[in-house]
Amino acid sequence: MKVIYTWLIRLVSSLCYFRKKKNVYYLMSYSNNLHLIKRIAATLPNDQKLVVWYNPRVLVAAYDLKAFGIETIPLHKNWWFILRQIPRLMTARVLFCDNYYSLLAGLVRPKTKMKIVQLWHADGSIKRFGWKNPRNLQKSFLQRRRHQQVYNQFDEFLLSSPQMGLIFKESFALKRAKLLPMGSPRSDRLFSNKWLTQVQKRVYLAAPELKKQTRNFICAYFSANRSD
Repeated sequence: MKVIYTWLIRLVSSLCYFRKKKNVYYLMSYSNNLHLIKRIAATLPNDQKLVVWYNPRVLVAAYDLKAFGIETIPLHKNWWFILRQIPRLMTARVLFCDNYYSLLAGLVRPKTKMKIVQLWHADGSIKRFGWKNPRNLQKSFLQRRRHQQVYNQFDEFLLSSPQMGLIFKESFALKRAKLLPMGSPRSDRLFSNKWLTQVQKRVYLAAPELKKQTRNFICAYFSANRSD
């Protein structure tokens, strides 16, 4: 079934290969980038549009974006979706992906006019993925080839650190993709005392018993680490 799915995407995208590239697409399976998506939509010229394909599990986030005026479409793996949506995708000049999407394995696109960017969905990784995951190495030849076809589609990886870049190169067997360590903007607020104080107040309001536990922990910590 996956072979047929990939073949259909390859066929439809080939037929639409020369469509004008001007729009921006975002494939969303995580809901923690809504601010970025809204910023992208707000900065696009009037003759360009942002379209978000979303995993049905983040339906609430999709409703949030829709209320903001962004077109959102549930991402399904069926022939009707391929025939209706792949031709639209072929108008994208930039395609943002926050995860692994198997449809990329069959996408035939002009690399000079359509850029595919991987937005890694975490600051780092505590698990092995890609070819560093032993389970993937045990899959069939066709499955392993399809995985690599997806990895090879990415032109740029926006990463939290240079170390994550090395992990990506090894895990995805990357050769030409650009690795761009840009930090993690979502963690910047952890360095804001004002934000930390506000969060602390909300936590204590919801669970006042934690205030005493926190105070006891701090006292115990300094008692254990004081120098006599």
